[in-house]
Amino acid sequence: MIEWIQIPPGCPYHGFETTIDLTCEEGLCSWLRQPANVFSSFIFFIPALYITWFTFRHKTNNLRIVGIIGIFIGLSSIMAHATHLKIFGFADFTFQFLLILVLIWLNFQRTQRKIPVSLWLFSTSTWLVCAAVQWFFTHLSLAIYALLLGTVLISELYAFLETKKGQYRDHAKCAVFLFSGFIVFYLDADKVICDPNNHIFQLHALWHFLSATSLYFLFRHYLQFYDDPI
Repeated sequence: MIEWIQIPPGCPYHGFETTIDLTCEEGLCSWLRQPANVFSSFIFFIPALYITWFTFRHKTNNLRIVGIIGIFIGLSSIMAHATHLKIFGFADFTFQFLLILVLIWLNFQRTQRKIPVSLWLFSTSTWLVCAAVQWFFTHLSLAIYALLLGTVLISELYAFLETKKGQYRDHAKCAVFLFSGFIVFYLDADKVICDPNNHIFQLHALWHFLSATSLYFLFRHYLQFYDDPI
């Protein structure tokens, strides 16, 4: 059952609309409510800044957005765990949605059935629809995530079956890290393995590390289609 985080009276951010409760770490009555999850969110900047730097240096325009979105994922994750406000929890999810939508476009561009609009038009228009549904039906955030994830996997399979091109070693590494991350995410969210008073390490912090690492291998996978491999 989805529950919304409750911030006690007298604590920072009390009175503002909060996000849904998907983590084990107890929210402190302070400006930094979940220290372990906040500081672990900085890990996203490592692959995101590298991807951004690499794509500017090598003029890999179609993949530059991957790094930029990664930066926003890191920023929104920091703010979501620091404040528990709905706007930042919304952003934490919706920038991940945007990344998946970009990948769907990239997958179809590798095939004969190219999406007949630009990356920016496709990703922003579909993103706005997903964001609107997520904002008004916040409890469906995970369902939207699962639907988009399934769609990008199908589009990747379709691209491979049509073109028979590409090496999938980095894609496999990305999948291992990401799905390992999903396991620890749910163990933490369902409080199967949970020490709410540990503000140094949480399983959700491990999810940050695993998903950030998957972002790097995701970039390496797509680089073979849009530029020379590393």
